[in-house]
Amino acid sequence: MKQTRPLPSVVEFNQILGVVNKAKHYSTSLDIFKQLCSLGVSVDYHTIQALVFSCCQLHRTNDAFAALGWNLKRAGPNIHDVHTFTQLLDGLFREDRIHKAQEFFNNLIKHNLCQPDLRMYNVMIHGLCYFGGHLITVKWVKERVDNALTLFNEMGSISPDLFTCNSLLLGLCQLCRWQEASMLLKESLDKGFSPDHETLSILLQSFLSEGNIHEAHLVLDMMHEKDIVPNLKSLAILVKTHCLHNDMTKARYFYDLILAIDLVPPIDTYNVLIESYCKHNLLDEAMLIYYQMSEKSFKPNELLFDTMIKRLFSAGRVGDGHKLLDDMRVQGHVLDSISYRSILMTLCVQDRLEDALSFFHSVGDSKLNSDTLVYTNLIEGAIRCGNINAARELFSAISVKGLKPINYTYTQLIRAFFKEGLLNDAKKLFSEMQESGCEPDDFTYRVLLRGYLQYNQYDDVAKLLHSMDGSGYYIDFVTTALLRDAIAARSLDTTMSMLIGKLAQTEEMDIPHFAA
Repeated sequence: MKQTRPLPSVVEFNQILGVVNKAKHYSTSLDIFKQLCSLGVSVDYHTIQALVFSCCQLHRTNDAFAALGWNLKRAGPNIHDVHTFTQLLDGLFREDRIHKAQEFFNNLIKHNLCQPDLRMYNVMIHGLCYFGGHLITVKWVKERVDNALTLFNEMGSISPDLFTCNSLLLGLCQLCRWQEASMLLKESLDKGFSPDHETLSILLQSFLSEGNIHEAHLVLDMMHEKDIVPNLKSLAILVKTHCLHNDMTKARYFYDLILAIDLVPPIDTYNVLIESYCKHNLLDEAMLIYYQMSEKSFKPNELLFDTMIKRLFSAGRVGDGHKLLDDMRVQGHVLDSISYRSILMTLCVQDRLEDALSFFHSVGDSKLNSDTLVYTNLIEGAIRCGNINAARELFSAISVKGLKPINYTYTQLIRAFFKEGLLNDAKKLFSEMQESGCEPDDFTYRVLLRGYLQYNQYDDVAKLLHSMDGSGYYIDFVTTALLRDAIAARSLDTTMSMLIGKLAQTEEMDIPHFAA
């Protein structure tokens, strides 16, 4: 068109600007305006309006104000009317410049620059009541909603529409001012307004955020009657709320509804569903949601991976657990040490040593396996399953790894040796423990004394009792009784009686005595 001579009229260019803005290509609209100016086209009211609108939509409201100044300086068309000012107010709210918008509006009224119409009031009220997920103080929220209510009451002969009421309803519900919200809703209905999708969505989300499930379902019934489908935000909140109330059937219903209307659930919806299914041990359902989540290229966070892997291994679904562990690595996440040890311990407690060892070996030489507690848990698991050879191998692997066994590791294996009748192995391991500088504790001595008594190693019993003397150790009641039985049977020298009483005394003193 710019090659045409003579140039087309400004009306035709305005039509082009209108089409471009309608398609939301606002930057293109600005470029066209610049070309018109360079071609010397005499722009009119509608051209400047298109310029202001584009700037405001692009969050360039300062440029929109500058355009008004430029137009005034060149004695252009008078565009200082309610329509232009409303666009500028809308731009300021879009940029979250709330104070500036209120100041600008007040100046318009104070200097009688225009008479506000319904659209201007709607922009102001909606801007004050809509917070867009920003973190702001309750005091600031209250101030904004109160200002919106003041404007609402100042509308005079201008009748509000449903959009006005919806905006106020949103603000009041966010402050939990239910009585005022209820009165506003009643007034709207009395004026003949029929609640629309926005009205019912506001009510639904507000009831759900307060945990009022019954009221929320009444709103859902009303939406169903009007053939209104809840929006994605409402459906996501419905899924989360029912998960929190352990109603997985309804949670799944609303999740399926999201898919049925061809929407993509937010990642939080996937997360809360999977966590809830895991909590209820519904692992097939959890895995299904996980695969659907992966298909949408969403990635679970570390916590979700930890939860799922724990549950899968605990339920004996080792294959799925390893698959998830591989996925976790691919996505750059690492199982934390607490979760790792927890899974190993769970498997060991369930006497599933093979699964525990499989999980252990799958981690390989990572940092997770550079922890004595991991080996100790596995050794304990091997002992529980009666696999003393596996326990030996794991114990040997500790030193190979450059780690040191802890007191509990030694004691558990010593006890296992006694249980298996491997007396010499038990004695040898205790000697190694002392040589390594790992101090025995009461539990270690208890295991040794009972083991020696079991195999009639009374010289070792006497030697051990003497080594305990004066070192702050004590003997529990059961071991004390066994020792006294040995003395009574003349298996243990009677001279040990006083020493036994001395060592047993520490525990007896720790037990409170109450007067009859």
